[in-house]
Amino acid sequence: MPSNLLRMKAKLNIIRAGTYASIQDNGRNAHVQYGVPESGFIDKKAAQKLNKLLGNEINDAVLEWTQIGPQVQFTESSQIALSHTSPTTTLNGNRIRAQKIIEVPKNSLLNLGNNPNVIYAYLAIKKGFKTDRVLQSRSFQIGITPYDTIQTNEVLYYLPNKSKKSFFTKPSFELHQSFADNLARIIDCYKGPEYTLLNKQQQSELEQYFTLSNKRNRMGLQINEQVPNQIPTMLSVPIMPGTVQLTPSGKLIVLSKDCQTTGGYPRILHLSEKALAQLSQTLQNVRFRFNIIEYT
Repeated sequence: MPSNLLRMKAKLNIIRAGTYASIQDNGRNAHVQYGVPESGFIDKKAAQKLNKLLGNEINDAVLEWTQIGPQVQFTESSQIALSHTSPTTTLNGNRIRAQKIIEVPKNSLLNLGNNPNVIYAYLAIKKGFKTDRVLQSRSFQIGITPYDTIQTNEVLYYLPNKSKKSFFTKPSFELHQSFADNLARIIDCYKGPEYTLLNKQQQSELEQYFTLSNKRNRMGLQINEQVPNQIPTMLSVPIMPGTVQLTPSGKLIVLSKDCQTTGGYPRILHLSEKALAQLSQTLQNVRFRFNIIEYT
């Protein structure tokens, strides 16, 4: 641990790690040409909104997790903001609100709870988390940082911030707009480089409704429904978050923030960063379809 971090008195003690919790910022966009995955916020809009609320730099490092959040203890006072809450989200036993500045007294215990209606949720802290920077980013990434998720009994560092008297309000369940529709969702996308290699039948198959598999993580999302693949084997080509690959077996894989930088499957569609976040926040039982937008 660098000496400047050791001198920091403010520590976030990880009592329970939660599910796939990690520190993320805007990622390593400048190193893709060297084979380094982008990483970074899955839902950039949600994370940046919290940083802006706290007066941070919009790309300061935040804590990201999936559905079951960590339990943590603050050694010094600070201010935090949460993207989502649930009935089990508490600070020192008191329910707290989402998308509001929360004053955190010294030695506070925060239980981030379980929210089955939200895939990715965020905790931002005043001035951001101060984990090590590797290749100009604090984002956790396997092979780049020691761990790809936080560990129980680990310590994260932050800058102490004098807290006002703590206050608590009635719980608020402000959900991302995408959760309002549990019947179907429209995911805007563009034609990928190999889209024209699909025949008319295959292209029409892409107009059906799909659902996400439970095989999903920060590297990619697999889709349950398949599209027949008759495209010849191809050499590895550049890929990036948002690329939709079609495997030889007909499986569709939507690449996410921790994906590798090259791959050998046809790139039939591509999602924008906004569309990728929307799909990543989609529950398994929610149907969606691709809406192909022509380049203008």
